[in-house]
Amino acid sequence: MRIAALALVALGLVACGTDNIIIQPPPPPPAEPPGTVIDAQGEPPNDWVNCGSGHFALYFNLAENEPFVGEIDGDTDANVPGADPIDPNAVPFWFDDHLAFSKYDVSLEFGPNWWPVDEGLSNDPRYFATQWTSWLRVFNDNQNVQIVLAAETDVFITIGENTEIVRSDVRYAPEVLDLPLNTGVYPVTIRYAQRKGQDGGFRFRVVNPPEQARICWPDFPDEVPAE
Repeated sequence: MRIAALALVALGLVACGTDNIIIQPPPPPPAEPPGTVIDAQGEPPNDWVNCGSGHFALYFNLAENEPFVGEIDGDTDANVPGADPIDPNAVPFWFDDHLAFSKYDVSLEFGPNWWPVDEGLSNDPRYFATQWTSWLRVFNDNQNVQIVLAAETDVFITIGENTEIVRSDVRYAPEVLDLPLNTGVYPVTIRYAQRKGQDGGFRFRVVNPPEQARICWPDFPDEVPAE
């Protein structure tokens, strides 16, 4: 019946002449494609004695109207994260269209109240994300690798293929982790998101002396990363 009614209306408009022609507006432009994840892992250093200790860093800006950014309904206190864990593969925080800048960070001991990104977005520098890539070499099978870690509100770390550390929607509280890693070289990716609340801060440090375990930033033999 609905199709028949629409057909009758269309016939009536035609019968009325050109004065009642319906002009179809052009379709809206297609949506911008989503950004892509930047591959910044590079290659392990050739010289572990003289390599640059630290991480290659990508800094991203987050808008307050994005999903999972800002205060979430149900939080009991605007200053305290609530039960709002995220899947890092399900949010676009670390995509190239959010990239603010890149640099080399010798240390990730930033501590609390750390706000590195301010591009003029509403509520900047409150919401941002970072990605650090590096390589870890473990020299001794008989010594666990100890790491100091603290983040607010989310951190996702992968070391090699079998070690994953996740802290999602947590408060800044330093802890020491013992990682049973065998002798070898491991790619390290650290993703951090400060996406809600009034507080921020980050710490990551390998406690072991360099003769036991050492982190160096990646080599990029085919290109020079932008400063």
